[in-house]
Amino acid sequence: GKEGFITLRDLFRWADRKSQGYQALAEEGYMLLGERLRDNQEKEFVKITIEKHMNVEIDVDKLYSCDNPHFIESVRMLENVDNFSKIVWTSSMRRMFTLVGPC
Repeated sequence: GKEGFITLRDLFRWADRKSQGYQALAEEGYMLLGERLRDNQEKEFVKITIEKHMNVEIDVDKLYSCDNPHFIESVRMLENVDNFSKIVWTSSMRRMFTLVGPC
């Protein structure tokens, strides 16, 4: 857009997601578009814009909680890896794992 937060490549990546409903699509969009930004104000701008145009609310804390389906799915894929049980699930680690897991 005019703020420079999104490119056509980003839009195509977002469009390729297999989301179930507007809430899931909005969350995927925020993770793809907002989380690559370093400035918290810019992240908040992207979040508010997605919420406004998709008529949903994105709870970032819930998005990266241990209850999130993205996190649970990623954890299940790696449960049999050696030393997996020794991972300490800090908030930063949960966030990273949720963002990278689907890749």
